[in-house]
Amino acid sequence: MSEDIKEAPQPVDISKAESNPTPSQTRMKFAETGQPFMKEVGGWIRDQAKYELQYPRSIKTFAEMRNHAVVDAGATVGEVFLTKSLLKGRWVAGDNKSERSRDAAGFLNWNLKNLDNGGWYEAITNMITCFQNGFSWQEKVFAKNNSQEWTGKFQYKIKKLAPRSADSVQEWVWKDAVTKRDLVGLVQYKSSTLNNPFNTISLNPIPKSNVLSTLIPLEKIMLLSWNSTNGNPQGKSDFVGCYKSYKELSMIEAYELLGISKSLAGVLVIRMPTDHLNKAMEDPTSDEAKALSAFKKQCSAIQQGDQTFIILGSDVQGENGNGKYVYDMALQGIDGGTGNNNTKDVIAMKEKSILNSFAAGFLTLGDSGVGSYSLADTKQSLHAFYMERKLMFIADALQRQIAKPLLEINQYKLNESEMPIFEYGELDDADADVASKVIQRVASVGMFPKEKAFLLDSLRQCGLDVTSLEDLTEEDLMSRLTDETSRAGEGQGTSGTGGSQKGGVTSSTNMENAP
Repeated sequence: MSEDIKEAPQPVDISKAESNPTPSQTRMKFAETGQPFMKEVGGWIRDQAKYELQYPRSIKTFAEMRNHAVVDAGATVGEVFLTKSLLKGRWVAGDNKSERSRDAAGFLNWNLKNLDNGGWYEAITNMITCFQNGFSWQEKVFAKNNSQEWTGKFQYKIKKLAPRSADSVQEWVWKDAVTKRDLVGLVQYKSSTLNNPFNTISLNPIPKSNVLSTLIPLEKIMLLSWNSTNGNPQGKSDFVGCYKSYKELSMIEAYELLGISKSLAGVLVIRMPTDHLNKAMEDPTSDEAKALSAFKKQCSAIQQGDQTFIILGSDVQGENGNGKYVYDMALQGIDGGTGNNNTKDVIAMKEKSILNSFAAGFLTLGDSGVGSYSLADTKQSLHAFYMERKLMFIADALQRQIAKPLLEINQYKLNESEMPIFEYGELDDADADVASKVIQRVASVGMFPKEKAFLLDSLRQCGLDVTSLEDLTEEDLMSRLTDETSRAGEGQGTSGTGGSQKGGVTSSTNMENAP
């Protein structure tokens, strides 16, 4: 073979090249490198500049704000809707055709109905405090399932969601204490420390004897951190948005009450000759000084209600006895005519600002004699969107912190499509008249699907109780439907009998058909 013929190059072993990357090749980093950049002081996160809004002082601040009628009204109207919707909530099967999915949903609903210590209603009441305090937490207490129901498939149940006070948190515990990444649990104060009425929480180091040594792990906690950013477990309260308006409103109301009290009580004015006042100032031991001191004490006693009268001399100025009294007293009211002190408009403005922060401005419509139904409907719809967002937040927490861990400890494995979904109830009852018209119109043109899920949902929209129908198979349910005896849709009308009625589609006798 000729020397000019070179040996063919050998193929590169790709597997070896990948396992031994060159320095120029980039390798994927799976570990975290950044950090939330949260500021921690004394075991708590500092995310507010004002001391009153910093945890744990914020819990007391929000409680004081709740005592104001306007703040309480704005918060309560939302809590009413949330409680009603969550109380009607339930888990539904992710895949209705899967028996395991239906059993998991039924078991989760059974747990909600069999909670100890106040049950599901009290659990809801404690959960929604996160919107006032920024966060709420309850301890999940699991127990052996000794009941006759579900014992064959599920060994453990949730015994109760034990409520825990928001201001009992002594410290948040992180997997990485320096960067504040990955919350792993919390530590509470001792109950004796909280029960001490003279105890004041400070930023000073807490003695170990005052802190529970046991870490409560995150897996044992149902933690709801509302509006949380950067992984802050303390969240952000709805009350923060109206704090400034609340302080200004409280100040104006205090000034107004002070002005009213002075206007009603009046101010005592004592008159005495100028030379007597001068002598009293020059000689504190003179008779004039003693008289002035006595007048002051008597006026103070009258204003405080401890004295009902005062005796003054009857001497008058002038020789003929017709002049003014040497000593005189008068009760003066507050005129209030100088400056712009019309507090009603300012108070109304601040009240509106507070309610708007809760999207509850519709509560004031009509108070001033001005309002409209369309405006009220618009504001109520806006409030419904606010509530919908909160319901989605709670539903997600229930999904991750209740359903998932409970099924895991029972070793009940499901596919993603089989995982039960928590569906909260409607915020408001549907208009049965409108819903029934929609169903009739859709069914009359043959566009109503004959499926169990669709039919039950439509009946619920009409305000009907379909509990007795939920366990029926689709075939059994369809066989129980009434006969189609309505003539709705004949003649292409939107309702009634359409064009077959007297007057045709645009008959004025049927307002639903009128264009």
